Amino acid sequence: MYRMGRNTQKNLARLLTRQGALGKLVLAGALTLPVALSAVAAPAGATTKSAKVLCHSANGIAVTDKLVCKGLAYYKGKTVNLEANGAVGAVADALFRAAAPGVQTYLGANVIVSDNPNGAGIGGTNAAADAAPDGLTVGYLNLNQALANQSLHQPGVNFPLSKIKFVGGTRPICSLIVSNPNSGITTIQQLLSVTNPTAILETAGSSFINTVVMLIAAYHVVPAHIITGYTSSTNLVTGFLRGDGPVVGTAEKTLQASILSGQATPLVLNNPIIPGMALYQTLKNVPTIESLVKTYPPKTKAGKIVLNALIAYLKGGASFFIQPVKTPVYLQAAMIQAFKYSFSLSSTELGVSAGGAVPGLLPATDGPKYVQKGLKEEPTLAKFNV
Repeated sequence: MYRMGRNTQKNLARLLTRQGALGKLVLAGALTLPVALSAVAAPAGATTKSAKVLCHSANGIAVTDKLVCKGLAYYKGKTVNLEANGAVGAVADALFRAAAPGVQTYLGANVIVSDNPNGAGIGGTNAAADAAPDGLTVGYLNLNQALANQSLHQPGVNFPLSKIKFVGGTRPICSLIVSNPNSGITTIQQLLSVTNPTAILETAGSSFINTVVMLIAAYHVVPAHIITGYTSSTNLVTGFLRGDGPVVGTAEKTLQASILSGQATPLVLNNPIIPGMALYQTLKNVPTIESLVKTYPPKTKAGKIVLNALIAYLKGGASFFIQPVKTPVYLQAAMIQAFKYSFSLSSTELGVSAGGAVPGLLPATDGPKYVQKGLKEEPTLAKFNV
């Protein structure tokens, strides 16, 4: 390991001091590093001393970007539709309802939220991608869901992932598999070692089907039958509670009431739940799929390969706010700034957390990176989803 010598440390300290007063950068509350305050990025819409103010947002924030100014002039007084690809109360709906007030304030537009749960979310994403490229529609894309449909050659996303436009994104949500407490299945290890056929319920077209199928494949559990056909996450939970099957997998937010009431026993999480999310205290000790590699590894080499492929797939599960491919660049630029502003508000982040999503906005520039990474993984998904 390389160690920084004292002279080097002194020189670095002098350099930072010359650049500006030292501040502190805190990473996850665990590590504190000295940084130059002059290097900290300015918040959305802010200006520097050398930048020329060209216009102001509807709420008075100075703007120095010509494209953003042109977009702001266009959006003022118009109506923008944030099309959630799910039912009322689902993650996409909650995210858009949390972000809408800030977007509206920044643009000076009337912002509404509509819900399109058709095809387990694919219908809503398609409708947004197929909308007129006038900047007045923003959709929600579950990237892993889209990749799963394409890798399986199933009817689904009908637009090229590599060509959509992004205005922001969110990190992978927390989903989980739960069981009926009367089923006798109280741990994920028990589910993965059943000898009798076990019904696992899923929404048709859901990206979580991919997770369940690959998890079962990794452990070679043949007597599992995935029952799909539910048109929304709400209908899925209703079917689970009425006894359609002893096991179900879906988003943490959707299962929240069932878990708190004792009607569902958490078995495994797809991604770790983080502080600030609604069920953090309840789910913080529930195993993740990644932790199974250490505590309950598959018995075969092939199983381990499948499980590692699944973990890589889950880590790439970001979702994005999108616009049609032909949307003018200046409208995209203004919308990007509007989402940046909205997510800088504590009220937006509180709404995001309450809705079951991970706080924090991914930059629009991350969209193509996630898509390209996902497309490279597509052959692996197709190989193991048979």
